[in-house]
Amino acid sequence: MKVSRVALVMRLAFLYFAAVFFVGFLLGAARALWIAPRIGERPAEPRRAARDPVSGFAYVLALLLFAPMPAVIARRRSRR
Repeated sequence: MKVSRVALVMRLAFLYFAAVFFVGFLLGAARALWIAPRIGERPAEPRRAARDPVSGFAYVLALLLFAPMPAVIARRRSRR
């Protein structure tokens, strides 16, 4: 049975989503059931990194570089 490329990508995307959701669920449950009762609600919350002006710029730069990449790659492949 041959699976189309779109179906394969959709299946892998769903598996990725399910894996990330499952891990997040497990970590959230562990925090709520075991960590928070021992150390308190506020200390058990995830810590946010200190605001770094470079990290925001690096994030935006990476977003601007990686967002158009699928279109660039598709265009290069269509020229071949």
